[in-house]
Amino acid sequence: MILTLRSSADTVHIDITVEHFKRLRDPHISEAEISKIAAACNCDAALLKEYTDDLKRAMRETIELDGSCDYSDHL
Repeated sequence: MILTLRSSADTVHIDITVEHFKRLRDPHISEAEISKIAAACNCDAALLKEYTDDLKRAMRETIELDGSCDYSDHL
């Protein structure tokens, strides 16, 4: 599969396996494992680290938003 990462300056297409993609989305992935995946995909480890950091940040924001909502009914 192809993982496409875009920034304001560049677009990068990374040929990645489904298993590697799933591992990158794991919030507990280590930097060592990110580096191994980057080497296997022939891409910059710092780029994948930024991607995983962005995913973690987005997950935290979603959890914070969900936690701040009051779903109780007021009759």
